Amino acid sequence: MSRFALCAMILSALVAAPACSPSKNSQSPQSESKDAKPAAAVADVNQFKIEITYHDLNESESITSTLVFRQDRVFEIVKGSTEFTIIDLADGKVHLVGVQKNANCELTQAQVDAGYDKYINERRRDAAELLAKGNTNEQASAKSEMLYLSPALKQEPNDAPPARVRMRSEGVDVSFTGNADATRLERVYRSLVTLLKLPASRDGEWISPQAHLDAFKVMKEKYSLIPTELVFLFKFREGPAKYRWTYKLTPNLTDRELEAVRRVEAFLASTKTVPHQRYERIILNQKRPVAPATK
Repeated sequence: MSRFALCAMILSALVAAPACSPSKNSQSPQSESKDAKPAAAVADVNQFKIEITYHDLNESESITSTLVFRQDRVFEIVKGSTEFTIIDLADGKVHLVGVQKNANCELTQAQVDAGYDKYINERRRDAAELLAKGNTNEQASAKSEMLYLSPALKQEPNDAPPARVRMRSEGVDVSFTGNADATRLERVYRSLVTLLKLPASRDGEWISPQAHLDAFKVMKEKYSLIPTELVFLFKFREGPAKYRWTYKLTPNLTDRELEAVRRVEAFLASTKTVPHQRYERIILNQKRPVAPATK
């Protein structure tokens, strides 16, 4: 199978596959009886997927990605991209796989965390310098930047699930909903946070706002929720901007989806592993869908 056929097959299976065809491994034995009614699939907490859609409500644009969870591995497939991200939760590693370039690289979770912290701290330092020494316009832009990087969100009182939770700050308003799911919570939270931080170690052009990470932290630590919707209203100097993320969890994987995952793993094993910086140079001209640019 060619690399392009592989990519098409995986995208078809993971992005467009119906949720009503669970894996044979998750079927109840009763479904094999001719006289019995088809039994509902038994959800395997180690095998599920989350479809994520990002909506730029200012430009009427959207980006769709799928996270496939299989044991301690998480596969991210972004619709329209020929690059996959694989997170190994057990050993704390992240693999970037370029299908067109037949290459992959590996980052540790520590490298992802350090890359994000370095990026954010550098931006905070630059904004602080402008606040101290810049002209009036530069100081106004720097203040907006600091509010973006350090939102200092405060939760509205008397707001608890299942109602929508709202948090506000001078620079951004955030609201979210979610579902309680203690068995999947830790894996989902670790994966989402890793994917939010990862771009800081790459091109740095589509870093999710700090408010996104802050909202995830409240969701996990205070409410034990897996997100279903996140809405951000940023109060930028140039004017307000609204973004929305939706998360749809499907508790089973189909046989076709499992086969797609196996093919991704096989492809990873067959590609050449190169250093991270070289990998980024290799795929520099490969178009990747991007989330909102920071202000």
